[in-house]
Amino acid sequence: MSTAGGARTPSLVLLVVVLGLVIAWTSLVQANPRDARRSAEPTASYGGPTALGREPGVERHKFSRPLYWPTSAVWTSALGRDLLVVDVLQDRLLLSSSEGDLAELPETMSAARTLAHPSQVRSSGEFIWVEDEAQDTVTVFDRESLALVRQIRIEETRFESPDGDSSERLDVIYDWIPVSNGLLVFGDAERSDAESEETSWSMVLAFLGPDGSADVVRRFPISWPERQRYKESLRYFAEAAGSGFVLLFGDQTQVLKVDPAGNVTELVTLPEELTDSVSPTVPRAAGLDGPARATRFYRNIEEADRVLYGLYGAGDKLFLLLRERYAATSLATWELVPVDPRSGSLGPSVLVPSRAPHLGVVPGESSWALIEKSGVEGVPPYEAPFMQSLSLAVFRPAPAG
Repeated sequence: MSTAGGARTPSLVLLVVVLGLVIAWTSLVQANPRDARRSAEPTASYGGPTALGREPGVERHKFSRPLYWPTSAVWTSALGRDLLVVDVLQDRLLLSSSEGDLAELPETMSAARTLAHPSQVRSSGEFIWVEDEAQDTVTVFDRESLALVRQIRIEETRFESPDGDSSERLDVIYDWIPVSNGLLVFGDAERSDAESEETSWSMVLAFLGPDGSADVVRRFPISWPERQRYKESLRYFAEAAGSGFVLLFGDQTQVLKVDPAGNVTELVTLPEELTDSVSPTVPRAAGLDGPARATRFYRNIEEADRVLYGLYGAGDKLFLLLRERYAATSLATWELVPVDPRSGSLGPSVLVPSRAPHLGVVPGESSWALIEKSGVEGVPPYEAPFMQSLSLAVFRPAPAG
C-alpha cells in the first residue's frame, strides 16, 4: 500500500524536528478540556453522539520509543504483549503492551522479522495477515505465536478478462481485508492484449478465494477521482459478521457487503450528513505526484470540516469513523457511527476519546485501542510524509443501537 513514497528511517535532523512535534502535540491532545465540544448540534437522522469525548476509564500512555508512520495494528497475545504494530517508515513490525511499551520481534519469529517492507496488518479469527509492499505479498501468521501459516503472492493473481481475448493480472493492492480464508482487495489490474500488444489499466475491487480463484467484483477507470483515497493508509475495508465491507465513494457514498463466496450487495447509501464535505477534491490533490501528493492528501483531510476517515469491524459489529474539525482549531472531533452489518441501519454515534489530528484505530471485541498521531509533515527535499505517534489510548466503546 502506498503510504510514504518509499521513504525510509528518518535522519537525525528529522528526529530532532519530530521530537519537538511530539512535545507540542502531546500537550495539546492530553489537555482535551471537557468544554471543547462541537459547536453544531448532532444530526438526528443518524442519532448524533451520545457521550462526551473524554470518558472515565480511558487509559492513555506515551509510546516507549518514536513511531514515524504507524499505519495499522492488531490485537495479539504473542509473548504476553497486546498489539502488533506496523511502522512503515522504519520497515518493521513491533510488539506493544497496552501501556505503550514497544519491543522488537524476537529472532524466534523469523518469518515475521524477514518481511522487507511491512505496510499493513489485519486480523481475522485466529490469524494475522501482513502485507509486504516490497515483495507484493500478504503473509498469514498465527495470532498467538506469529508462526507462518501461508503466503499469497499478489503478482501471481490472474483474472478472466471481460472479453476473454486478453490476459489480466493484479499488479498492486491498496486496501484489503481478509474474509473467511480469502481476501477482498482494491488494486490496479494490468490487461494485455495478445494481438495488439497493447496494455491498459483499471482499478478493481476483487475477491481472491482461498482456492486461488480471483473474481472482479467492481471495476473503475484508472483515472477514477476517488482512487487516491485507497492508495493511502486510511481504512475503508472491514470484516464483520463473517462478511467483508467496503466504503465506496462516488456520486453517492455507499457501504458494499461482500460475502465469503464473493457475492456483492449494496448494504446502505449514507445520508448527506455522513458524507465528506470535501469529496472528491481530497483524493485528487491535482498536479502533485508521489510523496507530495500524499502529503497534500493528509493536509487536506486536516483542513476539511468533515471526513469519513475509516470503516471498522469488531465481531458482529460494523462502524464508520467520522472526523470533524473542531471550530477553527486543528483539533479534531471523532465519532464512531454503528452500522448494522445485516440491515444497514445506522445507530446513534459515540464520540471517540481523542482530539488528535489523525488516528490509528484498533477495534476489539471488548477494548479498542487508539494510536494518536500528529498532523502530517513533509521531509525535505522529497516531502516524504510522516506522522509522529503521540500516545496509545485504550477504551471500551459502547455505541447504542
